[in-house]
Amino acid sequence: MELQLEKLELIGWLGRDTPQVYVLDHLPRMDEISSSDVPTRGLDDFETSALDKLNDGEMIVVEEHGSGLRMLGAIRAIEDCKDCHDVQRGEMLGAFSYFWKK
Repeated sequence: MELQLEKLELIGWLGRDTPQVYVLDHLPRMDEISSSDVPTRGLDDFETSALDKLNDGEMIVVEEHGSGLRMLGAIRAIEDCKDCHDVQRGEMLGAFSYFWKK
């Protein structure tokens, strides 16, 4: 089975009350996501459920979805992240939401 990446979106929540998905035709740069002009959306049901699993320590969650796959992958802090973010190594900074088409 060959898969084709249909969509890749960044989910962030540092500095926000609730997680938000950045809705752009490209992965946003760090200076873009700090702007209030970047369009966002709330999490869908899969992302909400998968995010709970990532918060419990999983690195990636995969689920068949219609004619493709949905994946949510954790973005965890490394030592270099501590320079800009007030986080511990391994703490979740965000996630990538993938849509794969079969």
